[in-house]
Amino acid sequence: MIKQRFIIVCGKGGVGRTSVACALATALAKRGNRTLIATSDSSSRRLSALLGKKINTNITVVGENLWAVNVDPVESVKEYILMTLKLRSIQNLLTGTAFMQSFITSIPGIAEWAVIGKVTWHLIERKKGNYVYDKVILDAPATGHSFSLLKIPLYINKVIHSGPLHEIAKERWTIISDGFTTGIAVVVVPEEMVITETFEFLKNINSSLSIPVITVFVNRVIPPLFDKEEVDYLKEIKNHDEGGEVDAALFRIMRTEIQRRQIDRLKDKFKLVIIPDNMGSEFIPDGFGSMVEVVGDWLDNKNGNVY
Repeated sequence: MIKQRFIIVCGKGGVGRTSVACALATALAKRGNRTLIATSDSSSRRLSALLGKKINTNITVVGENLWAVNVDPVESVKEYILMTLKLRSIQNLLTGTAFMQSFITSIPGIAEWAVIGKVTWHLIERKKGNYVYDKVILDAPATGHSFSLLKIPLYINKVIHSGPLHEIAKERWTIISDGFTTGIAVVVVPEEMVITETFEFLKNINSSLSIPVITVFVNRVIPPLFDKEEVDYLKEIKNHDEGGEVDAALFRIMRTEIQRRQIDRLKDKFKLVIIPDNMGSEFIPDGFGSMVEVVGDWLDNKNGNVY
């Protein structure tokens, strides 16, 4: 089981990051952890499709021990102002939609701070002395934006040296940089460019943030169908293939070999969880359920798909 309470799921766009984040949250909830999954506006429709419920800016119950929320920067900044300002007239002025849109787009880093500030607030949120959530999963933006998102409390501390915002940013930076509280799970597909960009991203994370990498989920891995003898035989009879079946089999073999080489680049450096590509669309219940099962086996320390 993951020891960290705050798990940031990162990955290049198009690798299935939201699906894996949702599978991780679902698997944790099934094991008795009160789990909140938070996503950004661009991913909320995918999360809604996976969970079968409309996910909006209000925290929504989506299952036993499982909640979800869409973290919208405008709404998050409004919440912050409403919590910190006491004069209703100023609240109404500052939280007008037009003003907020202009405010967020004109000041660099405000949108990122709104997202990370709200998510980490729910991480430390308490009720009757206990944490409201045992685990908080952040379906982070694509890798380049994730790096900026995670560093924003540090930037704020460097620019603002006192006052409430400084103290909050300092507290949140302590949370993010604490390896016992926070960890990163990276989602990749076994393609050369994706793996190369992932190495660069993790190099930056290690040098600047020192957040531990819990695991790398390798998504959409094509399972091998043939053993070595069968592969050799298919190559021998290739020239006698009239229907194209042998060519199709050899093409699949080539793809699995290419994927295996990319997986080999990762496996000596990180713990890997292999998510097979034979489970169908992740938006079909059976396909997503299979993904949850693979992630759950990893949480339970079963080694079938772990390298």
